[in-house]
Amino acid sequence: MGNDELLTAVVRNSVRWCDAVCRCHGCLGSLGDGHWACRGPVPPFHPDLVTLRAGISAADVAPAIAGLERPGASRPLSVKDSFATLDLTPYGFDVLFEATWIVRMPDARSPSASGCAEEWSAVADASALRAWQAAWRGDDPEGAEDVFLPALLDDPRVTVLQARAVAAGAIAFVSDGVVGLSNVFAACGPSVDTWSSCIDVVTRRFPDTPVVGYERGRELACALGAGFAAVGPLRVWSRPAPASVPRGRA
Repeated sequence: MGNDELLTAVVRNSVRWCDAVCRCHGCLGSLGDGHWACRGPVPPFHPDLVTLRAGISAADVAPAIAGLERPGASRPLSVKDSFATLDLTPYGFDVLFEATWIVRMPDARSPSASGCAEEWSAVADASALRAWQAAWRGDDPEGAEDVFLPALLDDPRVTVLQARAVAAGAIAFVSDGVVGLSNVFAACGPSVDTWSSCIDVVTRRFPDTPVVGYERGRELACALGAGFAAVGPLRVWSRPAPASVPRGRA
């Protein structure tokens, strides 16, 4: 894959993963002209709209954003600006965070992890997924609501990974010729060792396939230290729910 083709695959993999999670919650996403959007309350930590090409403008997606307005909504409306090119401030949005798309090619080198690939396994049932999710969300205030539902385990594109009695975990999602790696966590906090160990098991399961995703902050530093390369910026925008609507979970 060339650089542009690879970045397109990274973005589309992320969108298909988001769509899979939303569908498990009964929220049906659809593709528009240069974007994906989901009508209905999306699960926590997932965007309502994602751009799919660099040339799209704020004016181009404004009608789609307007179509996502939900009377009585209690959660903010969010847009993943996949190429960090939009200015949504005129539409009432603020930047929630900025991040970086990352890719690890099959021939990339990464430091050896002290943990071995055999310590990792795939989550196989709803009970194990509940334990995994409890470890993943930790003390997060949004953690009372399940984000990843058991129906995901029936999707052949999805592999939920756990290590050392759920002391670490991640999700691998296969599409568009790449493996999306997301939700990497460890009870002891982010580390290059956790990322290297996770990469080890993912590349064993999906040999000769680029591993992709996006990260920020300490997780980004750990991913880069484990052999990933930065391939482009992204930005997530958020607009608060109407002030007249009581805050809370949908």
